[in-house]
Amino acid sequence: MKAFKSMFVVAVMAAMVACGGGKSDSDVKAGELTFDSVVVDTLVHLTADTASPSIELHLSIIYANGDKSAYLNDSIIKEDLLLADYLIQNDSVKDVPQLVRMFVTNYIDSYKKEFGPLYEGDKEFGASYNVAFDCKTRILNEKDGVVNYIADVYGYSGGAHGWSATRAFNIDMETGNKIGFEDIFVPGYEPGLTDLIVSKLCKDNDVENFDELKETGIFMMGEAYPTENFILKNDGIEFIYVDTEIAPHALGQIRVELSNSDMERLLKK
Repeated sequence: MKAFKSMFVVAVMAAMVACGGGKSDSDVKAGELTFDSVVVDTLVHLTADTASPSIELHLSIIYANGDKSAYLNDSIIKEDLLLADYLIQNDSVKDVPQLVRMFVTNYIDSYKKEFGPLYEGDKEFGASYNVAFDCKTRILNEKDGVVNYIADVYGYSGGAHGWSATRAFNIDMETGNKIGFEDIFVPGYEPGLTDLIVSKLCKDNDVENFDELKETGIFMMGEAYPTENFILKNDGIEFIYVDTEIAPHALGQIRVELSNSDMERLLKK
């Protein structure tokens, strides 16, 4: 762990992230609520040999300070933005910087334990043991009274390509609570919302119906559904299906925007 400690840089700074299409996090206010971030940039080699494969981590995780910050930060911790498999389930983790430190330690430890023995017997293909993980978070204010918390994540652990995902959730600035479908839609919304999403995807992909949509690769392995990975906006909702969630990797992330007028009969008044 000596090499890890010497290269692990954690800096807490004011988060001034430029966010196209909405206000930056420095513009989002709710009483005493302000935002800081914990930043990690580190590279650790698999062995003492600096020519050996490495793990590279780049993290910029925004968290809240001030009034109602505990509620928002609790939502951040529970959203598994930092790969729950690499976190020790421990109820004593109450703040985001502690969560980040835990993630970095566990991720590096797991990397060395898993890949170290494999590399020793396979040094000819050492490049295949390089690992990278990036998680950059940002704050938007696309709907009045709501904090949109967004994480852009990228990971690579060998193979032909890495994977990427945009994870989003929405916080009521008055209560500090995460906003779910049950807060937005009337009971029994599911079939209607699914139909609207399918119709929009058909229009966006210039096809006539769900069967033709499946032929494009979208929802080809199952039934359609509304994802709870979404950005709540003043004029509607943007749904985000992450890479390979509903379509092959070649199609990337699938985004569907529905306006409030599209969803009018499904929205709570």
